Amino acid sequence: MTRHDPEAVIAPLVQQGVRAIRLLYTDLHGVARGKDVPIGHFPALCEEGVAFCAAVMGTDLRHTPVVGGEVGYVDFAIQPDLGTLRVCPWQPEVAWCLGDAWTLDGTARWPVCPRALLRSVVERYAEHGLTPIVGPELEYFLVERDPDAPGGLRRYVDELSRVYTVGPVSDPKGITLRTLLWCDALGLQAYAANHEFMNSQYEINIKHSEALDAADRAFMLKNAVKEISASEGLVATFMGRPFADQGGSGFHVHLSLGRDGKNAFADDGGADGLSPLAAQFIAGVIEHAQGLQALLGPTINAYKRILPDSLAPTHANWGHDNRTAFCRVPRER
Repeated sequence: MTRHDPEAVIAPLVQQGVRAIRLLYTDLHGVARGKDVPIGHFPALCEEGVAFCAAVMGTDLRHTPVVGGEVGYVDFAIQPDLGTLRVCPWQPEVAWCLGDAWTLDGTARWPVCPRALLRSVVERYAEHGLTPIVGPELEYFLVERDPDAPGGLRRYVDELSRVYTVGPVSDPKGITLRTLLWCDALGLQAYAANHEFMNSQYEINIKHSEALDAADRAFMLKNAVKEISASEGLVATFMGRPFADQGGSGFHVHLSLGRDGKNAFADDGGADGLSPLAAQFIAGVIEHAQGLQALLGPTINAYKRILPDSLAPTHANWGHDNRTAFCRVPRER
């Protein structure tokens, strides 16, 4: 992580009218945790980090700590990565900053910090001269609170056949368009948005990049969608399958490996334009599919999406441009 001078970094933000830094990090479920810090206090906190109870990293989705009690609910410190600072377009007096979890003495990264774990994976690829390139693609539902609806929530636009539609017909309040534009202004490289296949399901696409940057932007996109929706009186959910009468939402991860500035998976002379490395990579994904499922579908609700003819994979397989396959290889090179 590149070291920056905190005073020098925040000086232009103060000139822009930023009054607080929203320090964010992800727990193991991808939920954004953090604290708001007045900008004048932020430089002093950058050296040692901001303390949090470490048990929050290991809570379940009902907010019950699963681990941490056995050692007394100790603290860890979130150290800001000043390279991630960016002004929030829909709340311009606030700037977002991502951070990594460290032990309080600053000698070691917290063992289950997702950002640190990804860094270590990227470093292992670099030892082989490879750079993981990732294109995250997240789907979500927008719902409205309604005490008379099952579970107190009803779908925002509950009409069939709205896939690939845009504008007031599929988004009467214009929330998705505003979210797209704000996310792009936030620096997330958000380049397209539309209503997805299910009722009141939406998707915002962000560009591919090196793995850590892509993961950071996907995390911020998810938080941005939730924040903006909440400010509009709606609830955004990235849950695997929130409604029994609808299919679920996917988190598609487009993967490739770069080598010397080129796509190491592409080979014009190989079968189907794929290199031997691409074949090995696909084979590894298939070999570890069952183990990966524990990470890709970490909740009971996520497994409810794994059904035949649901645009979700049901077998450890691969195919060319096949949306039913676990590992889908696009035709584009």
